[in-house]
Amino acid sequence: ESFNEYYKEMPWKAVPFENRMIKQRLSAYYKIQGIPSLVIIKPSGETLTTKGRGDIDRNKLKAIETWVKGEIVKYDPVKPEDFVWNSVSCDGCSMGPLVGLRYHCETCGNYDLCAACKNKGHEHELELIDMPTEDDDED
Repeated sequence: ESFNEYYKEMPWKAVPFENRMIKQRLSAYYKIQGIPSLVIIKPSGETLTTKGRGDIDRNKLKAIETWVKGEIVKYDPVKPEDFVWNSVSCDGCSMGPLVGLRYHCETCGNYDLCAACKNKGHEHELELIDMPTEDDDED
């Protein structure tokens, strides 16, 4: 039931939930780690991109127009101050997801602050966390 509810929000095809063996094989083949993921495949069977979800998020319809031409979506890299940390929220102001520079307190454990809250001060040393690279597959 939860798969069907989640799938209603996706405008693309999905492997049926009950077909776990195919899902596992495709995930391994395309090195898929997060859901939802969108793999774009040319009619020839060649993989155009495994980062379709991120392309759609950043470029909307322009991504589809680019894929139809058989091209890979290209875009300017995200600046650290604009990066969206999808699974992280600020423990100072509750901004979620955290957007921009991310500061982590190792002493407090699972504790992160945005730049504005970091500037207000914290009792322990904070570490600036580098945003993931494209190869880290953050989408």
